[in-house]
Amino acid sequence: MSKLMERDALEVSEMFTSVQGEGVHAGRLMTFVRFFGCSCACPWCDSPCAREEGGHFTSYAGEAGARQLALEVVRELKDTFVKGSKPVVCLTGGEPMEQNPKLFRLFVKFLREFWYEHDSPRQCDPLKIHMETNGRSMHSQNCIDWVTVSPKSNVIGYLEGNYACADELKYVLSPGEKLPEFVYPPDPKLLMVMPKTTYPFEEYLNQNMGSYAWAAKSVKESGGVWGMTGRLQEICKVR
Repeated sequence: MSKLMERDALEVSEMFTSVQGEGVHAGRLMTFVRFFGCSCACPWCDSPCAREEGGHFTSYAGEAGARQLALEVVRELKDTFVKGSKPVVCLTGGEPMEQNPKLFRLFVKFLREFWYEHDSPRQCDPLKIHMETNGRSMHSQNCIDWVTVSPKSNVIGYLEGNYACADELKYVLSPGEKLPEFVYPPDPKLLMVMPKTTYPFEEYLNQNMGSYAWAAKSVKESGGVWGMTGRLQEICKVR
């Protein structure tokens, strides 16, 4: 169990609104809540500030903190989504499932309640809550509308009992690496390959075309079982 799960607080690195850059919902406008802390420490992580020792975060303590965080997210939503739109919040990290489970569920509950309370005159579609997780620890997936599990090679052993709850499996594939066989599920899933890419943004395509080419080749060889996604936030240089 992560030490973060034992703390009586939710720890948030940042909140912002941008275009989803990855997976099935790429291109959709979302408000992102980036939770602080992740035990994987993947070298290609695009948000190291949310996992490294000494990184910046805001602490929301206890039930009052979960309520306050939900109010802040709703304010961001109100400033973004207009009448007739399809509002989405994406809970990401870091690793959201390494937060305190009780406070995490309270936060999601408050988020839905406050949105419906504030949205009645706006007539948006119902709020959808998405989550991106590595699948190592799963405790609150039943209160989420869309779960993306992105297994990492260093936590595959933890995933096999958890990926069944996923709506989408997104695997970061290195050049020369084979697709992991264990993620072929008995029930239909959306299986997405994402090329492992490098930084900085300068000369992005020149540096990463090999990764994209290998991912495309792997998708073809899967016979249609897998799809492919990129990282629009890197290609378009948006957060």
